[in-house]
Amino acid sequence: MPLKPCPRCGREAYTHCELIETYVGMVDMWQVSCCRFGCGEETPIFDTLKEAIDAWNAKAKHEPPSTNQSSPERGFPFKEEKRHA
Repeated sequence: MPLKPCPRCGREAYTHCELIETYVGMVDMWQVSCCRFGCGEETPIFDTLKEAIDAWNAKAKHEPPSTNQSSPERGFPFKEEKRHA
């Protein structure tokens, strides 16, 4: 199942699996994150890859990518204001 672009910045996303120790033993947990450094958009951790992808694609469907790439809360790069002394 293909991943939709990041809902925050419009860049590509990737899936990753973490091996987590629980009271029932070691389990694989899945998450989808944005590839862009500084964006920080990600899903919660899910039991299956399908759940993680479905959550990401649902989020991407309802949140259009930001067109303002100049503010720090949207991640890097951002423009610094020039200050006059």
